[in-house]
Amino acid sequence: MNIGFLAKDYDNNAKCVYIKAPKLVVSSEAQADKENTHLAPSSKPLLLMSSRKHIKPSSSRTKPRESHSPTRAVETSDYDLVVKAIRVTIHTTGKFFESDIRSGNHASIFLLTSNDASVRLNMTKSSADATMGTYKIKYCSYQRTNSSLRDFDLTATSQGLTVGHVLKLIEKKKRDEYQLARSGLGCRHWVKTVIRDFNDAGFISSSSPLKTEDAVNGLRYNYSKGKNPELEEIDPGTFVTDIPKQVNRIRHTNTKDSGSGSHGNTGSGSGSVKRH
Repeated sequence: MNIGFLAKDYDNNAKCVYIKAPKLVVSSEAQADKENTHLAPSSKPLLLMSSRKHIKPSSSRTKPRESHSPTRAVETSDYDLVVKAIRVTIHTTGKFFESDIRSGNHASIFLLTSNDASVRLNMTKSSADATMGTYKIKYCSYQRTNSSLRDFDLTATSQGLTVGHVLKLIEKKKRDEYQLARSGLGCRHWVKTVIRDFNDAGFISSSSPLKTEDAVNGLRYNYSKGKNPELEEIDPGTFVTDIPKQVNRIRHTNTKDSGSGSHGNTGSGSGSVKRH
């Protein structure tokens, strides 16, 4: 069986050369020279010579490379990490249109831990048509992100607050179930509500130089590099636990507008809706 190769000679002219397949690889340089004498001078050398036996790849190549990613999923052992501070971070998301003069913003929470790392709590929009937010928890090997435009640090209580305490509170209050605003926004309202939960639970030290409401107020602004903060009111989403309350409130209003009898006991619980 012959195999054809398209090769170029010394004058860069293309030509087809046929070689017997079994002789493509030989075991010695002498044998390679012998076989090459059968070919046109302009085609030399075409045969390959290998005196090396098959070598098993080294163990360093067969082992998967260790990941050096700065973030990873939260592990069970991370629940015991002591939280030193709770940081509200306003991130830049860049400019959506070329004509924009200010950066888009996104807000999230970092739990700064005693091992100089952090755990990020993030409510984000996973796709362009998503109406529900996606709650993400990530362990970060750093404490300050390069995307930060402004940080608000709240000193944690000295009573041994751990990552586990924080995550369990979020789960208990179902803050991981959140419907975005119609605009697709809502991260700032989520952060505002969650840090107020932390404050109510005693997670934030009373001696913290920055107070919870300082961070809440800071969330009301847009931040852009090299520019002064600009007021940008929060566009709130809705926590799933609050949706039944909203439905009851609407029913209560509709009943009142229609004038159909007494509505004193209609829409129970609607009067306890908190407005943020």
